[in-house]
Amino acid sequence: MEGSRQTDRRIIRVFTIPLVILAVCILMPHIYSSLMINWPPVWMERRTQRHLMLERIQSAGGWGALKRDCDALADNYKDAESDFHWIGPDTNGLPPAIAALKPSRVDFFSRKRLAPRGADVLSSFGSNTVVRIEIFGARATGGRDQSFLGLDVVCERGLLNYTPHRQRSTTPLMYWSYRKITNDIYEYY
Repeated sequence: MEGSRQTDRRIIRVFTIPLVILAVCILMPHIYSSLMINWPPVWMERRTQRHLMLERIQSAGGWGALKRDCDALADNYKDAESDFHWIGPDTNGLPPAIAALKPSRVDFFSRKRLAPRGADVLSSFGSNTVVRIEIFGARATGGRDQSFLGLDVVCERGLLNYTPHRQRSTTPLMYWSYRKITNDIYEYY
């Protein structure tokens, strides 16, 4: 009886140990690649980005300074024949509070220039003049994108009920979400 139990245990070990090793060999590359491609997690990356953005805003004079600079930019380009587009890294041409954010892209579309572009653009911005400041984010072809984070600053006086709508990004199956920071300033991610 004792001998048959030991034989049964040996048989179980003979089959179990190779199955465990095989499972580890099959699953390990998937676990490793998942950790390498998806690290850091989006929530951790977003927390770090928000912290850096807040530090940069505070060094520039706060949200009020950013709003003033965006309003000035909007006033300068509201009647222009072309839209304002700036792509980094040289921030010399930007107002100081916007430059302090170290943006990768800044866009301003006047109402005059939005209307002829059609319904897609109008649904993104509504009828409001908005300065969009992209601070973080990058597309990746082989792995996970760096999470996008930016600010939409509404440059309209007297607008009380503006709420940006969740909108489709340029990446399939992804959407921008919004969070209100302060009056007329929204974080998009």
